[in-house]
Amino acid sequence: MLKRFISSQHFKWGITALGVIVAGILIYLGVSHWRSAMAALRVVLRALSPVLYGLVLAYILNKPMNFFERRVFRRLGAKKPERAARLRRAVSVLVTMALALVLLGGALALLLPQIYTSVESLVSRMPFYFRTVLQWIEGILNNNPELEEIATELIGTLETSLTDWLKSTLLEQVNVIVAGLTTGVIGVVREVANFFIGLVIAVYALYHKERFAAQIKKLLYALFPQRWASGTVGFIRFADFTCGSFITSKLIDSLIVGVVCWIALTIARIPYAVLISVIVGFTNIIPFFGPFIGGVPPAVLLLLENPAKCLIFVIIIVVLQQLDGNVLYPRIQGTSLGLSGFWVLFAILLFGGLFGFWGFILGVPVFAVIYNGIKRFAGARLSARGLPAETDAYVADIDAAAGTQKSHDGGNNA
Repeated sequence: MLKRFISSQHFKWGITALGVIVAGILIYLGVSHWRSAMAALRVVLRALSPVLYGLVLAYILNKPMNFFERRVFRRLGAKKPERAARLRRAVSVLVTMALALVLLGGALALLLPQIYTSVESLVSRMPFYFRTVLQWIEGILNNNPELEEIATELIGTLETSLTDWLKSTLLEQVNVIVAGLTTGVIGVVREVANFFIGLVIAVYALYHKERFAAQIKKLLYALFPQRWASGTVGFIRFADFTCGSFITSKLIDSLIVGVVCWIALTIARIPYAVLISVIVGFTNIIPFFGPFIGGVPPAVLLLLENPAKCLIFVIIIVVLQQLDGNVLYPRIQGTSLGLSGFWVLFAILLFGGLFGFWGFILGVPVFAVIYNGIKRFAGARLSARGLPAETDAYVADIDAAAGTQKSHDGGNNA
């Protein structure tokens, strides 16, 4: 009797209703106690930070590891097939992790001293830049002494404030960080421990990634109906393909752009070449706004330093961005996200406004997943109702589009 009741439709609807009620209560509590919920979430994330670091690192290194396993070490262990797969996986994981650590350590050792030197030189030359601006203003407002006096006073105040901020805040923060690294033993030990724990988790996740994926699928099929579970698995694969390809291609593209920019600026003898190249390459990760964010501030700085150098820099950036947008990035990306320019801009503004820096970087692939998910859902619903799924069909009257679709269906059935 009890077994029949549990398998009945009424019991399933009751469980669904209970789940909806519980979810509604949790959402209400989360909204009404937002600060407490966020504080609790931060505590949980802080405790799980090594796990999150390891999973993110494993996700980023998955493609290089696959390359080593399928291309470089594909014949390793061929004489012993029973152990060949495990041997290839182990060697590929170790080589990938070692290469990532070497590249990261070498990049930090090479870039950080030069970036600090460039910032220090920039701070010391700040008075020269403000004097240059004052001379420009004096030349423009030479026939209007009142406006000239107001502009001179404004520039002087701005110079004092900015110079004080650079000297007292920026450099002091760098000194605080350095001092914290030498005196904050507990913090250093904690971060080092989190880093190495994250490395271990990344190695474990890469080695057993198929088993982890199978466990997640098993849980989905155990909790939900088969149709829902299969749809969820398909959506997760699509999200992984979309976000993974976007993030990987953007990182590779930005690295190439930064290196090419550094080579071009070094050949052209542009000052602060390393600092500018890091800014240009890093901001190139941000779609649409990245080239402006990375190119305009250095151009203004070089204009104050040397207008001729500024012109050369602008030409280099324009040529580099054209090559990147039309040749390099399309070859690296390979597949389109399926978003028009309007939706790309919409995603950047929405997620950037909500989540700041990470929203600017991840907003476009996340929105592409949401957009294509809604598109697939709408297409399936329309097809089930006998309506066309193509957007062009709805430019005309919907009744005419539906009639056309039904007539085609009738012809096919006949």
